[in-house]
Amino acid sequence: MTKKKPPKPKAAAGPHVGGSATSGSRRNPWAGLESDTRAHVSSLPDFQAPGAVEADAGLKRKAEEVAEAELAGEGTGKRRYVNNTISPSERMRQFLHQWARPAKAAYMRREAGPIFPTKCHSCSAVFSGNTTEIMYRCFDCLNAPIECGECTISSHVRTPFHRVDVWAPDLGFWDRKSLAAVKSPTGARLTIELGHPFVHDHGIHEYP
Repeated sequence: MTKKKPPKPKAAAGPHVGGSATSGSRRNPWAGLESDTRAHVSSLPDFQAPGAVEADAGLKRKAEEVAEAELAGEGTGKRRYVNNTISPSERMRQFLHQWARPAKAAYMRREAGPIFPTKCHSCSAVFSGNTTEIMYRCFDCLNAPIECGECTISSHVRTPFHRVDVWAPDLGFWDRKSLAAVKSPTGARLTIELGHPFVHDHGIHEYP
């Protein structure tokens, strides 16, 4: 009796390297990685993020170091050391804590409307709050007072490029205008003998 030869074992399926692929097989580039069952071990040490209280305490210590460095430099003639490593969020927190309210109060004082009755700073003309009365205040002058149209023109003969704020009673705020738009009660305006409009860094002006 003739013995049958045992069947040859089939080759295990795997990634095809070189040559042409057999019919019906697909190339799997990740087959080599799928057989790796080793557990992933991180080479980085464990790190635990600090809590909110610890972070705030660290920022507070930095602020105290800056204050101590500034005090140490007073009276010694040496340049003060300023810690520039303070984060922007901490600088903003310091600003909100120390300067936010004073800055807001200064801004509101400047943008607040006039309290009637009030007077022109130069000629003492009285403004009673009538909507026909026009009050001006220079935007570019330092700590400019409220003036009437005629006094505003006369005080800006040598500074014609300044901008002025006109109180708009119907709108309730100061409306910014060019000096070319300022008129006195008699209709007079600031005149510059240029003969053409001119362009400034804050706009185009058209004087008569």
